[in-house]
Amino acid sequence: MILNKNQSKKRLQSYQTFHKLNKISDYASDRNSLFSAEPTKYLVLTNIGYGGVGGIKPQELNTILNNLEINGFELICKNGKPFSYLIFNNIQNSIESYKKLNLIELKELNKLIYCEYLKFNPIKLSNTNDKQDNINGLVLINDFLTIEEELELVKNIEDDVTNNWSIVQNRFVKHYGFKFDYNTNSFGSSNNEMPIWSTKLLQKLYKITSDSEVINMDQLTVSKYPKGTGIPPHVDAHTPFGHTILSISLLSSTQMEFSNPETKLQYSTMLNPRSALVMSGESRYGWEHCIKERKFDLNEKGELVDRGERISLTYRRTNPTLDCNCQFGYLCNRK
Repeated sequence: MILNKNQSKKRLQSYQTFHKLNKISDYASDRNSLFSAEPTKYLVLTNIGYGGVGGIKPQELNTILNNLEINGFELICKNGKPFSYLIFNNIQNSIESYKKLNLIELKELNKLIYCEYLKFNPIKLSNTNDKQDNINGLVLINDFLTIEEELELVKNIEDDVTNNWSIVQNRFVKHYGFKFDYNTNSFGSSNNEMPIWSTKLLQKLYKITSDSEVINMDQLTVSKYPKGTGIPPHVDAHTPFGHTILSISLLSSTQMEFSNPETKLQYSTMLNPRSALVMSGESRYGWEHCIKERKFDLNEKGELVDRGERISLTYRRTNPTLDCNCQFGYLCNRK
């Protein structure tokens, strides 16, 4: 099949994205580092994934592959990744499957399949990037809190009658330390002191991250999200706050989605209850993040997970000089 100009462009974009998400920034000069010109037991579908980016569930893709009589394979998908892997039990099955899959139209998604042989076992390739480091500076700490710590924390927040909830859009918020000004996306007047339970959390996070800014966080926004609610795409303003943003999730899981307006890359990760998300560097300054409004999310296994009421704690360090020297001018608010 001869690709038209638009199809060729889409295939190139899928190849570039696949390489970048596997820590190879320049596909043009390093295109042979992952793809193999000779048949191997490993195939990658560079534009077929699932979750917030790929658009198809693993069960659905398995059904499609079986209907195409693809034999002797193991399917590997990861939530939010725009590609999928096929590992075959022998090279012959891989060769026959490549012929059946490459450049055929997948009617369910209304697009062609772009398929390549891989030089390496994708399980090893996946494990290398299993941390949330597909975006530089993004770290997810699961089980940061115990269930007992979570329940005690929720009780402390709810029982604090000196700091009542306010309504912002579709969620409830309260602030500690400096108040967050939603009109300017900056910090306002000093609202009250950071609570003792908050200081203990920061000390615990500092021991894990060794980031000196963590221990000095002086602005905390506690948000309560009713079931099905979210927050639009945004980046925390650069000049009012420091280089690290922290987010702790309580009570319910939710999927956070990231997008880079310059490269058009997208990424998503599941924020589980009691997890802590650290955004610094590129993930803090160069990517927008959001939580889409919906009542269910897809987990790593492609299963629907019911959202419940969720509480998040977002920590920031105020920057009184209001300066920023980042390399991400396309999202920076400095003048």
